[in-house]
Amino acid sequence: MFNFIKWISLIASTACLTVFCVNDAISQQYNLQKECVSLYEKRDFVKSLKKCQRLLKLMPNSCVAHEYIIRNVFEMGNQSFAREIFVSAYNSKGKRCPQFKRLGNDIGAIIPDTFPTLMSDTSPTQSKVVNCLNSNITVKGSFERSLNKTIGVVKINFKRENDDYIEIVYWIEKLPMLLLEKNMPIQVIVNNVQESFGGYNCQFVSFGRDTKLKLAVRAKAKEKKYLQELSKVSKKNLKEYARIYGKLVDLFPDNKIYLEKQKKYSRKWILYQEKIKKKRIALIEEAEKDQKKKRREEFTGFVKRTELLGVKFLVLNWKWYAPEDSRWVRVVGQVYNFSRTRIKDTRVIVSFYDSNNRFIDTYSGMLIYNPIMPSQTSPFKVLAPYNPLMHKAVLTFATQSGKVITSTVCPEKYINFLE
Repeated sequence: MFNFIKWISLIASTACLTVFCVNDAISQQYNLQKECVSLYEKRDFVKSLKKCQRLLKLMPNSCVAHEYIIRNVFEMGNQSFAREIFVSAYNSKGKRCPQFKRLGNDIGAIIPDTFPTLMSDTSPTQSKVVNCLNSNITVKGSFERSLNKTIGVVKINFKRENDDYIEIVYWIEKLPMLLLEKNMPIQVIVNNVQESFGGYNCQFVSFGRDTKLKLAVRAKAKEKKYLQELSKVSKKNLKEYARIYGKLVDLFPDNKIYLEKQKKYSRKWILYQEKIKKKRIALIEEAEKDQKKKRREEFTGFVKRTELLGVKFLVLNWKWYAPEDSRWVRVVGQVYNFSRTRIKDTRVIVSFYDSNNRFIDTYSGMLIYNPIMPSQTSPFKVLAPYNPLMHKAVLTFATQSGKVITSTVCPEKYINFLE
């Protein structure tokens, strides 16, 4: 009976451990997927790519990992390699990933076996017209499969006698985002052929969709959005102007107007920031000067009040200590003479007391500077034999004749005026 209970508990603990490990793995995969997408949206493509590669090791069939690896490679500037990866991934994994069709459109890759062709009536009605100038070319036909959100492209060859064909692409603006049913008859009219092709023969070549043009449509839509944003921004907002023109340059790198505007407003924004920085520094320096002036006035008042009490020395700092490897106690510090006379042969007297304030002994030494001049700071040092009962030290100053020189400890906030 005992062994049976033992086996049951062992199985239960193993099951709990397995569930915990599975949950931990799922949580890790979910977090990696989230980080991969988040870093891509923040345009940190290198880190996003590393996260996607880790996710792919954990989940070899992950659609998200494949999609964002391709997107990151594309955004990092290797567009042709990204398209090659896309075709390979689509053939092996992409057919079950619905987002791969959208991905193909976004990066300008041709989805294998999905490009539509025109089935019938592929010749334009005016194909035998000798002079194409200001002619309307009508194309009739139907597609072999249904198409949704299609960008239409009409390719027409123009030719003179004994000349090679010259191919020109017309983009039909009426067709984007148009739903085309399978075998549905369509008719496209190309109006007003360019004047430079007057006297040429016209022959229809093909009609289909062009992913690059779809990207161009999206770029145009984004351009319109950014220009609307720009119209609402105040011209004084240089930072926003530089940001929006930067986005327009990303969309149209060859557009010289956007490039010049982006450089112009970026330069103005940098100069404005430098100007603001200089103003801020000037304000800080002015505030520091005012503060120093105020503290200087406070110090002058402190000196006057102290002089009225007959004080001649200000102790800037001092301490006493006994090094572990020495039998001597060291007393060191600095003293400032703010009287109007020089003081000669000044002794530093240190009196030691125990924890019950009982006197132990007195030791003395001379100031390093002798005499100490008005407004001069002099260091001092006194050595005394170490006594374990030493608990407190009291500092006084006196002349060689024994006359005590009145002193006080300088408040810390005034020390920088004296050193």
